[in-house]
Amino acid sequence: MKSNNDDKKAKSIENSPQKYFVASHELHHALEHEEIASYYTLNAFSRSKMEQEANKFAVGLCLNLYIKENGYNHLSKIDLVNAYGIPIEMLEIFL
Repeated sequence: MKSNNDDKKAKSIENSPQKYFVASHELHHALEHEEIASYYTLNAFSRSKMEQEANKFAVGLCLNLYIKENGYNHLSKIDLVNAYGIPIEMLEIFL
């Protein structure tokens, strides 16, 4: 059941560049984790690994889109954060 906080959080990123990163992250779960229905019964290590994989996928997808739209020569971490809402710590980890 969705809570009022879920609705507020969804609206808070609705008009934010972060929606691209979040959508990419969730897309990875949809494509790669058919067992997602049992996600909450997984141990912390398994959940952490799945989240890391989804974050890496999301960073890569957003990075590829950025390069396609802007070219590789104009690549900057700040531009990626501003354009796609990628958390800066994700860029530090995966780039």
